[in-house]
Amino acid sequence: MKKIIKIRKKLFINNDELFPLYNPKKTRKKNNKNKFTVFSLICVISLFIIITILILFIIIKLINRTLIPKNNGNTTTELNNSMMHYNSKTTILLIGMGKLENNYVREWVEYYKGIGINKIILCDNNAIDGENLSEPIKDYIDSNYVEMDESFRGKSYLQVECYAKHFDNNHMKYDWITINDIDEFIFLEKGSGYINIQQFLDEPIFNDTDNIILTWKYYDDNNILDVVNGDYSVLKRFTRNNSFGNNITDSNCLSKAIYKGKVEREYKLGVHCIQGFEDSSGRKYVFRKADGNIMKFDQIGYCFYNFNKTHFPVSIHHFQLKSIGEYIKKKMLKAETYDSAKYNFKFFFDINELTEEKVKYAQKILSNDKLKSEQYNIAYYVEKLELKKNK
Repeated sequence: MKKIIKIRKKLFINNDELFPLYNPKKTRKKNNKNKFTVFSLICVISLFIIITILILFIIIKLINRTLIPKNNGNTTTELNNSMMHYNSKTTILLIGMGKLENNYVREWVEYYKGIGINKIILCDNNAIDGENLSEPIKDYIDSNYVEMDESFRGKSYLQVECYAKHFDNNHMKYDWITINDIDEFIFLEKGSGYINIQQFLDEPIFNDTDNIILTWKYYDDNNILDVVNGDYSVLKRFTRNNSFGNNITDSNCLSKAIYKGKVEREYKLGVHCIQGFEDSSGRKYVFRKADGNIMKFDQIGYCFYNFNKTHFPVSIHHFQLKSIGEYIKKKMLKAETYDSAKYNFKFFFDINELTEEKVKYAQKILSNDKLKSEQYNIAYYVEKLELKKNK
């Protein structure tokens, strides 16, 4: 028995004797080291991919910032001016007229260039010794993007004549022609899906259309008293569309047209619309709203329609009155625009909220001219505010 146990002992190899050949602790360390190396490699590769993607994203953003016109900052809409994502051969001419608009004209030109207008013809209607509308946009004139017509300087208000002259001379050269003042901006509304004006005009439904009718959206003063720090941007400062009526007298019911070009027609051009509905052959002109639906008019030459409760993908944002300070200085007190029958406090407060701050600011501006103060009857609005307080 003892002999057998001795033999078994000799056949048995303990762990100490196996150490030189096999060490589980050492092997485990080696495997862990291999696993760590693979894990590190995966982390490095992943980090490299993430950094590469971030760099590419930054480069694309910088390219877009350089090539795409900047957003105008208006919080009421999301302007995507990316011209390089939609290519079109459609050409559009904008005809406009301006008086005492030097502080606003550059923003207007840059905006329309940004949404895809190909050419602007601008009539200067200032006084002979007044400001020159070409000065703030000289670079655009030099590049031939803007063509100035100074033949209307020093003349009575000749808006229709300006529009008709350049429409007649150019309507066979462009696919579409639009007529807008310097306080009017054609907007591709938020959610419309359009990235420039060409994409809208290339809609197949407009192939048979003679005029696309765009509604005005009238913007109020945002309760701003005047220009601050020389910032005249209407798109940044005035962001509230004021629907102040629901009938034919409401300015939001007015509209303007985009006219189909390269077609001979027999009609007279109006400020807001054409005058005439068919040519000598009996062909009736096709009018469509911005949503593509046929539009009919009640009267020749008038483009009235109750747009208030309808949302369109494209419309005109109208910034006519601006702040109370700008309105008094530019519309009420300037001799060359003097028209008390139109530009008075009633016109302003029909659209804008009557507040004590605005009335006091108006009194301050008119304080040096007693005659003007009486003529425009600012006292009436002082009394109106007092009655409002006492109610």
